[in-house]
Amino acid sequence: MRQAVQLNPSTDNFLYLAACLREQDDSDSEAKELFSRILAENPNHYEALWSMGLLADDLQEAFNFFSRASQIKPDDWRMHNNMGWALAQMQRFEEALGAFEQARRVVHENPADISIAIAGVYQDMGRYKEALENAERATIENPDSQEARELLAEIKVAGPDVT
Repeated sequence: MRQAVQLNPSTDNFLYLAACLREQDDSDSEAKELFSRILAENPNHYEALWSMGLLADDLQEAFNFFSRASQIKPDDWRMHNNMGWALAQMQRFEEALGAFEQARRVVHENPADISIAIAGVYQDMGRYKEALENAERATIENPDSQEARELLAEIKVAGPDVT
């Protein structure tokens, strides 16, 4: 693999594959270097942007990569979900809700994940009624979700007057 990448270092696919292999080997710094090379040649390389977001050293940096990727593929719920996660971790709750709501609007194979994320943000904001509504929605969207059931129970205990 390394020889193929060295022979044709401008080939995005080879670099991307090599970066993914480095990431699997827990060589994050080498993976980031390869993803950065891809982005230097092709700033709109969607997968490299996503991967750099996942490997980012801080939350703002992660958000920036996810945001750029979401501009390239606005209908990929994963980028909006990742943006929401980063924003929530930075306690930018209103913005996080907007990102999660955008994720909810686009096609998604498991909408309960988004409802759980939204419920968690509302819970962090102390808005227990909205948290409860979204946790209940998650249990309807995926009745088998242990995470949704546990979050629902937690909100019922933590939130004053939500039941």
